Amino acid sequence: GFAIGNIVGIYISEKISKEIISVGIISKDKWQGIEEKLREEGFGVTRNLGYGKDGEVQILRVICERNYFPKVKDISLEYDRKAFITSYLITGKYGGRMNGIKSKL
Repeated sequence: GFAIGNIVGIYISEKISKEIISVGIISKDKWQGIEEKLREEGFGVTRNLGYGKDGEVQILRVICERNYFPKVKDISLEYDRKAFITSYLITGKYGGRMNGIKSKL
């Protein structure tokens, strides 16, 4: 009984929760196409310059609902098969704005 309750609770939580994640995409040469396509699809994108083992890279950051991660990942890999992609759960935020996220929620 207890185990079933936990499993059902987790399932329901995953279905109704609007967990927000931060997705990082690191690309050396093909970041322009990724950034443009993500913006066309309605995602907000922040870009920063970084330096990796092989020199200069661009770091793109997208804040979105967790269920949009596959779409962000697919778009990124469509333009750069070597892109390094990470994600992490945002457990809190203060200040700033998340323009455009409503269109994705």
